[in-house]
Amino acid sequence: MRSFRSDTVKKLIDANVILRYLLKDNEVLFKKASSLLEKVKGGEEAVVIPESVLAECVYVLSRIYKVERRIISEKLQG
Repeated sequence: MRSFRSDTVKKLIDANVILRYLLKDNEVLFKKASSLLEKVKGGEEAVVIPESVLAECVYVLSRIYKVERRIISEKLQG
């Protein structure tokens, strides 16, 4: 797990950021989500993802988009 400086401001993200990134169904929103998440991976940004947001992502992906739970698990862990 990466450590962040104590003065790093953490952003609270919602399910839409994660869903747009995973689904790539809106080019503009995918690019914004991708940019943010790449910064997180690189340690330039810090985010907080509440458990309720992850639960919402699982629900939307499985019920609306009919994605298998195994695939959802792999994508959300990444």
